[in-house]
Amino acid sequence: MRGKSERGAPRGAMVGVGLAAAFGLALVACSGGQTTVMAPPAQPMKVSAITLLEGKAMVSCPPEIMSELHEKLTAKLYKPGAFGKGPNVKLAYRVVDYNAGDNARWSFGSVTGQAKGSVTVEAVYLDKSGKELGKIRSEGKVGSSLLGKSMDDAVEHVADEVAMYTTKTFK
Repeated sequence: MRGKSERGAPRGAMVGVGLAAAFGLALVACSGGQTTVMAPPAQPMKVSAITLLEGKAMVSCPPEIMSELHEKLTAKLYKPGAFGKGPNVKLAYRVVDYNAGDNARWSFGSVTGQAKGSVTVEAVYLDKSGKELGKIRSEGKVGSSLLGKSMDDAVEHVADEVAMYTTKTFK
């Protein structure tokens, strides 16, 4: 029988499903976050309060990204059931890498994967006297899609990473 695959579906339907899947993948942007522990705490320490300190970025980073990062970290760390504000542990963070990627919605980079944006934050945990307790680097990435993807998503991912590690380690 002509026009059908061995499974009985019309060949045109199979091609259509393949094209729909490829188009769907092109519309979806890859994004995510990851954390690297640079120096784990020497001993477990559980606290109920932390102080969030913003440090000067090591690279050029738009002020709106810095502001958004601070807002997201504040919301995640000081939400009900998380940490209170206090001097038990200081979390000093700074942006150490920033790449806005290609903002063009229909750029060639969005098809080749070269239009990715990212933000990397170094978070240093300090005790009341300023002695370092630990250090991490968290990265939030966003890949382009045909619909475009905002750096807000990369900031959200990096804030999630820092907040998750902080909660897991100090709460």
